[in-house]
Amino acid sequence: MRTISFSDLYGLTLAVKSGNKTMTRRTTKYEVGQVLGVSERYQDIYNSIEDEEGLAAAIDFAQRVLAAHGKDTRDASKASGLAGWNNKMYVKAELMPTHIVITDREEQHIQDITDEECLLEGVVSIKSLIALRSLCYGFPFDIPSSTFNTPREAFAFLINRLSKKIDGKPFWDANPKVYAYTFKVVDDER
Repeated sequence: MRTISFSDLYGLTLAVKSGNKTMTRRTTKYEVGQVLGVSERYQDIYNSIEDEEGLAAAIDFAQRVLAAHGKDTRDASKASGLAGWNNKMYVKAELMPTHIVITDREEQHIQDITDEECLLEGVVSIKSLIALRSLCYGFPFDIPSSTFNTPREAFAFLINRLSKKIDGKPFWDANPKVYAYTFKVVDDER
């Protein structure tokens, strides 16, 4: 099983976990039916378990982390020394509390995205702080200064922030072909 990562800065991991984000566009090819672990830092999972279930359950998780990485499990505090403790790029998919399954895949250019699909990508409608009666678009946990007139403008901003430039052009402007995935959360358990 592999992991898949979503931006915490823009609240996308939480949007996936809550079922509010059900699409993603990637250059990586996944198969329909493939199950992926949603990457989270071990430290965040540990803290959540400790808050919800208590210290003993959190220590059990730390020992499972050590075992999965081939380390001695007798001292659970050593889990904090693993790269995945502070960086979700180094976590094991089977230890993630949330998994998704790919339900559909379509190849398209990044600019082929519709307004409706932008909302499934994690863009949200928000009230403008400047004109409280006007509707604008942004991201669940971003500073209100990043607001946009349309879902596509918000998504273009997001994809440029999260993706590398292509031949010196911002990702959106380069308009590469990507895989548009639809997915659903299949579990959210420890």
